[in-house]
Amino acid sequence: MTPLLEISGLDVVYRDPYGKSLVLLDQVCFTLSKGEVLGITGESGGGKSLTALSVMGLSSYLPGIEARGRIYFNGEDVSLASERNWQNIRGNRISMVFQQPESTFNPLMKCGSQLIECITTHQKVSSKIAASMARDLLVRVGLADTERFMEAYPFRLSGGQLQRIAVAMALANNPVIIIADEITSALDTVTASQIIDILSDVNRAGTALIFISHDLMMMQKICDRILVINAGKVTEETSAPWASPSQFSVKNTSRQSAHADEVVMEIKGISKVYKTGGLSLFSRKNSHTALNDVSFNLRKGEMLGVLGMSGSGKSTLAKIITGIEEADNGQIMLGLQKLNPAIYRTDSTLRKKVQYIFQDPFSVFNPFQTFGAALKEVANAHRIYDANAKISGILEMLSLDPMLLERYVQQVSGGQRQRLALARVMLLSPEVIVFDESMSAMDTKTRQHLISSIIRIQNQTGFSGVFISHDPRLIYEMCHNVIVIDKGQIVEYGDVSKVFNNPVSEVTGYILKASGLEM
Repeated sequence: MTPLLEISGLDVVYRDPYGKSLVLLDQVCFTLSKGEVLGITGESGGGKSLTALSVMGLSSYLPGIEARGRIYFNGEDVSLASERNWQNIRGNRISMVFQQPESTFNPLMKCGSQLIECITTHQKVSSKIAASMARDLLVRVGLADTERFMEAYPFRLSGGQLQRIAVAMALANNPVIIIADEITSALDTVTASQIIDILSDVNRAGTALIFISHDLMMMQKICDRILVINAGKVTEETSAPWASPSQFSVKNTSRQSAHADEVVMEIKGISKVYKTGGLSLFSRKNSHTALNDVSFNLRKGEMLGVLGMSGSGKSTLAKIITGIEEADNGQIMLGLQKLNPAIYRTDSTLRKKVQYIFQDPFSVFNPFQTFGAALKEVANAHRIYDANAKISGILEMLSLDPMLLERYVQQVSGGQRQRLALARVMLLSPEVIVFDESMSAMDTKTRQHLISSIIRIQNQTGFSGVFISHDPRLIYEMCHNVIVIDKGQIVEYGDVSKVFNNPVSEVTGYILKASGLEM
């Protein structure tokens, strides 16, 4: 029986402007049958996402990339297909959900318009029918407030909400293959399980899936076969379930206690309401309460976890703390200094003191600037005179190859991008660091190494951290205390061990149960 998809002898090479070459994929071969779920895993930077881009005929569009090999779709060699033929395949017969949904949406178009465009590009239906189909797709991926999400611009939504809309776009034209590249990494465990259930239903209807992930527990639920790709090669293939993932790790014993009496940052009564619509006399105005009277203190040397489901207000809180968004009510104090966007703009020392590691590192780097230039730019702006030595030390600590400094943002993996974003922040030795889902794109090995590195640096320097995550495992291992947010309100706040061992809120118990971490 002819496979639905066959990849034969796939080689991908990167050539830099100086003539040096680096093999990124080396003789990758695999097949995908109709209705099958193929899992692809491996360490960050091993070539998983590049393999997915190659299947979509997109890898050769990356700067400096040369791709060779054969791609057979439905028995037809599409390796050398014209761009017009590929346009009939992409988003129609083969769909892909990318790792960073923020960078796949047009920021100037409403999400509903982009979903409608995805439908009308490949189906001969009116805009009215396409809009109705779009709303049905939003409900299907768990976004029941369809009018809000149809009218919202991408920057108004959380990473998890955008990821679900991206899944809706992938489902829009009933493809025969869906490639899911780390689609659960930005989602809380409850939403991730719901998305996996949706993909499982689609798969049972006959759609084949390529499921790329670091989450072995999730892969065991959905995959028929698993490929391991490391250093550009397929190193293992198995159809049997993997051994059970390691159990929830014990809290790191090397973590020092926070300084109980020294409050670094005080958050008082923060509220934020987003308003949409109302751009014409005939459009309806809508509002969404992202945060409602949020208050807590951050102590010196403390790592404070922020846990909640997608869309609960976690990223909005991060943006208000760092001056990207302005609160409607309440105030934030850094010592005796009041913080708001206007003060951040006029006082450059504050920007150095409070740093933000974004959920999507792709969108925060200049695509026309190498990572080396990006780090040097920060060093020059803040007059860090020993920049070269400091950069080398940070790269070594984060297990990053110095050669990455010569590359551009589109030429590295999601996990490498996230660590380089962390390196840029560490260069400034800030007093407060806000981590917004900053480990979601990393494999288990890299993540464990980074956890140890961050804890060691915090023990040495005493910086304070706000660690936002949907993963209670990470919060338990990283944090001293935790706040749980639901629908913009704090529903629990306290020592992480006490909260997780004896949750008072129904939401906390639900998240722990969905994670398999009832303690």
